Amino acid sequence: MHIANISLFRVQGLLRMFDRNVAVINNSRCSYKLYSVVGVFLVSIFVTFTIIYNCFKSSTLLYTFNENDVALYAPYLPSPKLKVNTNDVYAVMFDAGSTGSRIHVLHFVEDQTANSHLRLVASVFEQVKPGLSSFAENATESLDGLKYLLAIALDTVPKNKWEDTMIALKATAGLRLLPSTQAQALLDEAYHLFLSSPFRVRQQDVSIMDGISEGMFLWFTVNFLRGTFFDDSSSPVGSIDLGGGSCQVAFVPQNQDTILSSPKGHIEDINIFGKKIKLYVHSYLGLGLQSARLAMMGGKETKDETENLFHALSSPCLPLHHEEEWAFGGVEYTARGAEPTRRRYEECYHIAQDVLGYQVHQPIELQDQIVYAFSYVVDKIEESGFLGKNPEIDEPQQIKVQDIDLIAQRVLRHGFGYHDNSVLVLQKKIEDIEVSWALGAAVHLLRGDDISSSVEEMPSG
Repeated sequence: MHIANISLFRVQGLLRMFDRNVAVINNSRCSYKLYSVVGVFLVSIFVTFTIIYNCFKSSTLLYTFNENDVALYAPYLPSPKLKVNTNDVYAVMFDAGSTGSRIHVLHFVEDQTANSHLRLVASVFEQVKPGLSSFAENATESLDGLKYLLAIALDTVPKNKWEDTMIALKATAGLRLLPSTQAQALLDEAYHLFLSSPFRVRQQDVSIMDGISEGMFLWFTVNFLRGTFFDDSSSPVGSIDLGGGSCQVAFVPQNQDTILSSPKGHIEDINIFGKKIKLYVHSYLGLGLQSARLAMMGGKETKDETENLFHALSSPCLPLHHEEEWAFGGVEYTARGAEPTRRRYEECYHIAQDVLGYQVHQPIELQDQIVYAFSYVVDKIEESGFLGKNPEIDEPQQIKVQDIDLIAQRVLRHGFGYHDNSVLVLQKKIEDIEVSWALGAAVHLLRGDDISSSVEEMPSG
């Protein structure tokens, strides 16, 4: 109201002054009307500009990376603004998994010691479904979910830190199993979206991550959050990550025989904050929960776009007259029960052995390790209700293998040699931080010297 009154006063004064000048210049009624119209037009432009300037001078505009995308998604964002200090460091890591895309906005503070390590102080996590591989036929459709997640990053990282913040996307098993042309098209869409944002992005940081790096980074995350690397009295724990399309296992061998007897490619020499460690780490593509389920129902994953034209599955692992629709990796399947040739349980058991039993190395020492299990192991335990209603696995929970989802059991027992009474530790959050390989990947992105291995999949920042 104040701006409007001032503007009206200006209009009236300018018009009176303009009228006097016009009368002196030309007393012609026609000329007077012409000058009046022109004068009103010019003054209107001036008033409009004044109002717009005063309104926008006091407002804060969101950065829009593509036609007001941030403004579009802003009403749905959690808005957890993080504090800003001069030694604050931020990283944005996208986890493009087989069943969904997730974002981790990580807030670090540089440790002001001689080693200058990064210390994590806060993290924001969000996810969308389905995964990028579901958009293999039309890569541009994958952008809606990525835009929503990117808007969260822009809303979380302080504006004065945008240009210094590195952003990356690492795809896992879902894209590993796609034909290379389709996978690259999805990565290109993500890369160009990130280019339109104010964050720092390099093309090599939008890529498919190899399984060894995925396993190593998750193992690093668990032990980093537990404080293992900075406590000489604490021993590192192992990790098993049962994803949708692959499964990763990692631990530090205590027995020299494990190192000597392990197959080639299972032992990595890694550097963690200046310490040399031999890490047993391996990834099994196709042994994720959904991939294993597909194989046990008679299907297979393929990179050949001409295969799997008919997606009818039949398996004795399902009840005889059971039929259901099931989707994985962007493919729709119809799964039906089949008549077993012997007792259904026995036949399904042997199918599991055929799928899992001969492609996984079983290090005996793994049974003696404290191992944290993640992803579908946790999800299936929660779904089963074994931990009670609405469980929050923010504190360590011990669980026996026999109490896990049937197919997850098969992966753990016939794959890694666990027994029914073997115990795993479940914990979705440590120190209120979502446990994911993304934290390890972000540390490597920012400070490659703090976590590196003989397999350098991700260049350091």
